Amino acid sequence: MNESKRAFPLQQGPGDSGSLDEHFEYCAWELKLYDPDHYFSALFAPPEQRRALVALYAFNLEIAKTRETVSETMLGHIRLQWWREALDGIYAGEPRQHAVVLALYDAVRRQDLSRDLLAEMIDGREKDLDEVPPSTLDEVVSYASATSGALVSLALEAVGHAGDGRKFGIAYALTGLIRAIPFHAGQGRSFLPGLPGNEVVPEAKSVGEQVQSLLEAAELHRGRAIDDVRSLPRLARSVCLPLATCRADLLRIRGARFDPFMARYSGPLPRRFRMLKAHLTGRF
Repeated sequence: MNESKRAFPLQQGPGDSGSLDEHFEYCAWELKLYDPDHYFSALFAPPEQRRALVALYAFNLEIAKTRETVSETMLGHIRLQWWREALDGIYAGEPRQHAVVLALYDAVRRQDLSRDLLAEMIDGREKDLDEVPPSTLDEVVSYASATSGALVSLALEAVGHAGDGRKFGIAYALTGLIRAIPFHAGQGRSFLPGLPGNEVVPEAKSVGEQVQSLLEAAELHRGRAIDDVRSLPRLARSVCLPLATCRADLLRIRGARFDPFMARYSGPLPRRFRMLKAHLTGRF
C-alpha cells in the first residue's frame, strides 16, 4: 500500500500498466487519505460490492477536488468535460486509461450503475467553479442533491438496492458545507445564500443567521433520512453510515452559537466510532 501512492500519481493514474487490483488499490488509498468517512463505510460491504463502492467514491473524490486542483476556472470546466467524455467511454465499452476510470468501468459493468446519476454528479460540480454564491437556500439544497444525493443513490445501486438516497446525501452534504465554511472563506468562496466569500468572516451577524438556516435545513433532511433508514436492508444501511456523523457536527455548531469559525469538530476516530455504532445498532 505504501508503494501504491508513488505508483499512481494524483493527476494521471496508472494507465494500462497496472492491473485492476492495482487500480482499486489506488482508489482505496486516495479515499483513505481524503475521504475517510466513505472509505470506512465501504469496509462494511462484501468484497464485490466494496470494490464498486470504492470505485464510485473515488470518482466522486476526483470530480469534487476539481476546484482545488486547477489554477483557473476554465481549466476546471475542461477537467469536468474530460470526465464527461470519460463517462461516454465507459458506457461505450472503451474506458480511458486512468486508474479511477478503469475501476469505475468495472463497477458499472458489474453493478449496472445509472449513467444519468453519474452525469448529474459531474454537472453538480460545475457549481464549485462559480464565483457567485447561491442566491437561495433551495439552490444549496439542489447542489447537495446533485452531488451527494446522487452519490448515495448510486451507492445503493452498487449494493443491489434500487432506492433513492437523496435524503441521506443532502443531510450529509449540508452538514459538510457548514464544516467547510472557514475553508471556503479562505478561498474567497461561499455557499451561504447571498453572501460573497469576502463577507464570510468571524462574528458577522449575517453569517450566523445564514448558518442557522443551513443547519436547520440539514437537521430537517437528517430527520427525514433517519425515518427511512430503518426500512433499509442491513447492507443498504451500510452505505448510509456517514449520516451517523452528522448529529454530533450539528450539535457542535449549535454549541458555537452558529459561528462556524468557533466550532470544534471530532477527529476521525470518534467519527468511525459513531459509524460503527450505527452499523451495530441501526441507530443513526
